[in-house]
Amino acid sequence: MYKQVFIFAIMLVLMMTISTNAALFFPEDETKTVKNFTKSLPEGRYNPPEKFRSERELPKVSITHMAPLEAKENEEFSISATVKNLPQGALVVAHYRLNSLSQYRDVPMKEIAPERYATTIDARFMEGEQLQYYLEATYTGKRLANSGDFGIPHNVVLIGSGGVPKFAMIVVFGIGGIWLFSRFSSSGKKKESRPK
Repeated sequence: MYKQVFIFAIMLVLMMTISTNAALFFPEDETKTVKNFTKSLPEGRYNPPEKFRSERELPKVSITHMAPLEAKENEEFSISATVKNLPQGALVVAHYRLNSLSQYRDVPMKEIAPERYATTIDARFMEGEQLQYYLEATYTGKRLANSGDFGIPHNVVLIGSGGVPKFAMIVVFGIGGIWLFSRFSSSGKKKESRPK
């Protein structure tokens, strides 16, 4: 009986030693306990760094832009905006058209300074009464931010070579034509009403 107790005690000691020190069976540099298992995995598996944060935790992209009220016709038009928190690989594009019935044209915006993007519209496209445009930041086809929109763009009045917007000239000539017509028609009526 003493022999059995002695063997049981030895087995118990061996089991306790194995559970507390796995290095008896594995080399020290390969020892991995359950507690430290996730720490031993390659970075990005169970302990992802900041660059693997979910989209909800990423800072929101924003576009700050102040559209001018007017621009000169047949002259190059510059557009610039501040774009913050833009992820690598994202695009900033300016969509523009010269009237509400035409399709938008696209022109990419380039980073000219940290968080500062700019582009130009060629002078040959600057014809008409007004320029409509909006800015958009996208990543793999998904919109991240915008300034203006497809249905609510920025509106810029185009001024002709004389420094007067085309529609203003039309209004002036229209009013002048109506005034002249009324003058001639009223003078004709006066001549007809004179007694013989």
